[in-house]
Amino acid sequence: MMNYCLVVAVAVWLSAATTSFAFRDGRFGSCTRIQRVGSRHMPSSTSLKIMDPEKNVESNPSSLKIGIAGAGAIAFGMASFLSKNGQSDVTLWSPSGKGTADLVPNNNDDKKEQKTIRSTGALRHEFVPQIVFNAKQLVFESDILIVALPANGHKQVFDALAKHLSSQPISTSDTKKHIIISSHASLGALYLSQILHQNGNSRHVITSWGTTVCTARRTSGQSVDIKTIRKAVDTCCIPEVESSSSLAVCSRLFPEIDFRTRDGLLAISLSNLNPQNHLAISLGNISRIDKGEAWLQFKNITPRIGGFLEGLDKERLDIAAALGLNVKTVYEHFSLSFHVPIPESGSISEMCQEIQRRGNDVYGPNVADSRYITEDVPFGLALIVALGKLVGRPAVLHESGLLIFNSMYGRDFTTENNLLQAIALDEINLKDLKEAARTGQISKNRIGIVSSPKKSQDESPINVENSHLIHSKGFGTRS
Repeated sequence: MMNYCLVVAVAVWLSAATTSFAFRDGRFGSCTRIQRVGSRHMPSSTSLKIMDPEKNVESNPSSLKIGIAGAGAIAFGMASFLSKNGQSDVTLWSPSGKGTADLVPNNNDDKKEQKTIRSTGALRHEFVPQIVFNAKQLVFESDILIVALPANGHKQVFDALAKHLSSQPISTSDTKKHIIISSHASLGALYLSQILHQNGNSRHVITSWGTTVCTARRTSGQSVDIKTIRKAVDTCCIPEVESSSSLAVCSRLFPEIDFRTRDGLLAISLSNLNPQNHLAISLGNISRIDKGEAWLQFKNITPRIGGFLEGLDKERLDIAAALGLNVKTVYEHFSLSFHVPIPESGSISEMCQEIQRRGNDVYGPNVADSRYITEDVPFGLALIVALGKLVGRPAVLHESGLLIFNSMYGRDFTTENNLLQAIALDEINLKDLKEAARTGQISKNRIGIVSSPKKSQDESPINVENSHLIHSKGFGTRS
């Protein structure tokens, strides 16, 4: 009888252990857990581990401190994703100060109740983030830094972060940080790497993603609607020799995502499809944008707009082929991002209508100052046009779109790209650019670092966040 009881007890214990393991793996369940500021305690359900890139040994993820520069839709969505995955120490820095205003406790409130971020949609979760107010705090209180904001603000934020990344002592391996750019634009990783080198600090690893881990829209100052979680994200890092440790960090932060290593920074630059997609969408619906109408994005990718998008994609793929690079097609992008099959007809419009039928459509932009134009034209189209000229494969459709928007808006968007100007791309030959895209170092020190203003950047707000992305109907979803 005693042996029988022992067997039953062991069976019950094993059943409980199996149930616990299944719960740990079910990261998208409906259970909500709120993390408190300053807590270093990891939930008992967490089973993730992180590989120490210096010592090549696994360490407890509770020691990880993740700092996010940005407080828009993707920053909120990513922070919620990380918290849901058991990372209890997630910090947000809003460079403008506006993005986290609703998350800071009211000084007039005696209880000083900590405020939460709530995510809905594809990932339902609620947690309390930590908030810092300048780049110095973010750098010194984080092991991993993630830049998640519009490309218009990348250079200003890189400059602010680099100042403190370079000032850290080199006495211990703990000062080596992983910096993730989500998503990468206009060879920004090369700019950041070069200024760190010039400041005598080349030990940090810079990881670049071709897109974001999710699509999302902020619905208020404390909430975000996550539309989809991507199946796969293209990635690379500089210096290239750190690829294994970079991939390990990405995979352990977001184990649900298939991170696919691409062949260097140029491949990642050509893997960001937002510029070409948003060009076709915006030009085809510019009157809707001007009038502030509410319109569904994928529903309005008609066969004619779809044909334009297919032509843009061919130009991008031709440039990649000339560089000897393998990058995903627009069909693969939509399939991996919105979980729809690639149609036998080869019609992008048909694919987009399927996205709409499945209930995954999003509202298109309803303001002329949309990032689809003010970010993607200068920081996306301008690079594709420049690379096309460099390899002898002119991107005629991309350049035409750039010129049309210049005419519509009465401005020269190319001159607004401060990253390409800073690295003096037009003065770099193809051989040197290919090498720099792997090492992070340009053969000649041509980086145009502007002199620091009298007032520290940490004390002055950096106005780079798109406040107009917050709408009750979610216009301008980050995709």
